[in-house]
Amino acid sequence: MRKRRNSIESIVIDNAKINDPSSIKSEAVNFFRKIFHEDHHQRTTFSNLDFKTLTSEQAVKFTVEFSIDEIDQAVASCDNFKAPGPDGFNFKFIKSSWEVIKYDLYALINEFWESSRLPRGSNSAFVVLNQKIDNPSGFKDFRHISVMGSIYEIIAKLLTRCLQCVMESLIVPQ
Repeated sequence: MRKRRNSIESIVIDNAKINDPSSIKSEAVNFFRKIFHEDHHQRTTFSNLDFKTLTSEQAVKFTVEFSIDEIDQAVASCDNFKAPGPDGFNFKFIKSSWEVIKYDLYALINEFWESSRLPRGSNSAFVVLNQKIDNPSGFKDFRHISVMGSIYEIIAKLLTRCLQCVMESLIVPQ
């Protein structure tokens, strides 16, 4: 039942029902390519704006490597049962094997900190389509979400937590 609900057996494009899986795939690519397309034009630039800035003490916090405790907390805060990303691992696996893999992940995250580069493929994502309505007929009836790999998610959480510490001092209340 779940497999049937999660599969797209047909789709309606220009009042024509398409059943062929390769045609459905092609139409999906075309639909989402249009949505995510951005014309490359020169963006507006701003000058002489008086933005709030970080204090020296706040800026120093962005130059310090992530601590083991910060990494452990980021991993612990991830939902065990989210769908696995392109790396094939969900956080239930990562947490249950943490004592075996944690030193490799610490090294990987510290390497990211030093180089500002992610390991090849770790920022890959799957785009998953969730139904907005029962019996969807077109791609507009699906909500798209990105399912990221676990390494990317851990690093994103760590960076987000760094920013959370300074956001209140950077944003002017309306």
